[in-house]
Formats: sequence, structure tokens, C-alpha cells
Amino acid sequence: MTGLSDEAMGTGVLLADRTGRPLVLRLDSAAARDPALTGYPAARLAVLRRFGLPVPPGVVVTTDAVARFSAGDCNEGRDALHTAWSWTAQSPHPAVVQISDADPVTPHCPLGPTACGGSTWEAMLQDLVDEVTADHLHNPGSALRAWALLFLCPPKHEWSVLAMTDGTSSGSDRVTLWARPSTTPAPPACPGRLEALARRAREVLGHEVDLDIRIDRDGREWIVDCRRHDPVPPR
Repeated sequence: MTGLSDEAMGTGVLLADRTGRPLVLRLDSAAARDPALTGYPAARLAVLRRFGLPVPPGVVVTTDAVARFSAGDCNEGRDALHTAWSWTAQSPHPAVVQISDADPVTPHCPLGPTACGGSTWEAMLQDLVDEVTADHLHNPGSALRAWALLFLCPPKHEWSVLAMTDGTSSGSDRVTLWARPSTTPAPPACPGRLEALARRAREVLGHEVDLDIRIDRDGREWIVDCRRHDPVPPR
């Protein structure tokens, strides 16, 4: 670990190694939009946030940091995880943790955004270890892929919505929505707003998308995951 200059902090780097290679990045940083460094799910969210879409603040433990931790360099790996955890501690909202795969072909690990139940550093670390272990058991190839860790802190949500664009295959610019209440059964936001949000994400990223959108108590939408969607053309 190394001390960071004001210039480095201005780039969104929260932690770097002795050579200046980023280990923990703010989602707002330009480097966070590099999927080789942060994985495709995190990079997509970084791009959407850059274009003004409602992605909550976040930080990423980079593929470099995770690789060092996996290779046995526990000092820098634990420093990186602890830096990300310390960032989440500044938010009144629970952390949402997602594995962000850097493989452009293989879908990212199917853990989805998962609320991290650990209220302490040790509990959070154990949650992550358990999730990664489970993924490697079910998907042995994932242990060989580069991946990063994305930490988000969205407000507590009332509804969870999946919004999937399907314009390419249907020819009708359709957006399919699935919604379920999380706590109280307050009505979700206007479907038209959610459809417009999904279409805007597709426009920014240049491909069909499958968004995980959380709607908070004030009716605001927050994108917490963005997957590439490749619809199958109708026969």
C-alpha cells in the first residue's frame, strides 16, 4: 500500500500499489470504465453513471487486487477489501456487493447484487469468501477468470424491477418489465419512465440491456446491475 497524492485522489483512486496501479477505484473514475480493470458489470455501470443515469455511488476492488489476494498476497488484498468496506461504512445504507467478471464472453458470476449482511469487517469478508467459494464450486471455470468486486450503497428500496430491452429481435422496441415489492406494497414508478430508462441505457452502451432497478421510498430509480442482453431472433 502507498500514500496517495491529491492528484491521485482526484482521479478517483482510493488505493494503489507501490507502482501506482489502482487497487480500489471510485465508480466515478475514468479508469472504472475499463472492463479489464473493473469487470464488465462494473464498467457498464460506470459508463451509465458517467452519462447521468441513476447509478448509486460505488467503489470497485480491481481485478489486480483480487488476483493478488487469490495468489496469496493477503496484505494488499485485505487492504483493498478493507478500503472498500471503510467506504461503505460512510453510507447509512447497506452495501450491495457484486462480483464483476472481466470475461466479455462468459456471463458474469450469477450471484447478482447481494446485500452484504456483515455489520463488521470480519463478517463482510466472510460473506464474500462464502459467495466466491460457492461460485467456484458451481462454476469451476470462474476460478480461472479475472474478476473484480463492486460495492454499491443504494437507498433502501420498496420495489425491485427488471427491465429488459428487446428491440433487435422483436422489431418493436419492446421493453419487458418484471416487478416485485421488497417491503411495503407501494406502487412502482410509472412503467413509461422505467422503459425510457432501459432504452437510454441501451443507447449509451450500444447493445440490448437487462437492468436491475431498485425504486426507493421516494419513488426514485437506481440501477444496481446491468447485464448485456442478446435476444434470440424469432424464427
